[in-house]
Amino acid sequence: MNLAGIIDAAIGGFLAPLFGLTSVFALNALAFVLVLFAISAWKPKSEVLNPALESFFDSLAGAVRYMLYAPGVQIVVDRRITRDEHAQ
Repeated sequence: MNLAGIIDAAIGGFLAPLFGLTSVFALNALAFVLVLFAISAWKPKSEVLNPALESFFDSLAGAVRYMLYAPGVQIVVDRRITRDEHAQ
């Protein structure tokens, strides 16, 4: 449950004895309809995306190079290899 759900339940619990369940439910339904209207009226800004700067295979080769030469990755791979050698 997120914070909005907790606050909504608290406000509903506070308003229900004051105005009655029917009024609180009607208010909740009205708020729901307003949110639906706002979402349907919202038009996202369309942007022209730039084409990829490199091909898929160039990107894949870069990722493999990173995995081979990054010191942090080498430490993790070395630990994994060492652990596998001791397990056998």
